[in-house]
Amino acid sequence: MKKHILKIYSFEQNISITKLAEDLGISRSHIYNIIKYRVGLSPKLAKKIEEYTNGEIKAIDLLYPINSEDK
Repeated sequence: MKKHILKIYSFEQNISITKLAEDLGISRSHIYNIIKYRVGLSPKLAKKIEEYTNGEIKAIDLLYPINSEDK
């Protein structure tokens, strides 16, 4: 399974999942569930992540992830 773009971003920016969750105002377990593709995101949270990452991660990419098989 393809790594989630949020996990890649947190690694590249050296931001812990806990810090990311705190900054976004959601629980750490919710971030983990997103990263493991167990739950989707609301449009509001996707937009919040886009703003938090200064556009490095687009809301549309979070809402409609492309499977690695599709590339």
